[in-house]
Amino acid sequence: MPTLLCIGLGYCARHYVAEFGARFDRIVATTRSEDRAADLGRELLGGRSIETLRVRWLRRRNSRPPSRWPMRC
Repeated sequence: MPTLLCIGLGYCARHYVAEFGARFDRIVATTRSEDRAADLGRELLGGRSIETLRVRWLRRRNSRPPSRWPMRC
């Protein structure tokens, strides 16, 4: 019973699911909003309905993403 998990269902993931979705028994995608989860629940991609998981990303105030290489002046 293969399951496809899409962390976010953006442009590339949507095209992948449309092309290869029939290979999977379940397709699960994450989203950040209730409205988007409801919209995805009504859509069919690759002939399959999408199950959604709503995730809340924790973000600290005034935080910057970590840089890969430290900048030196």
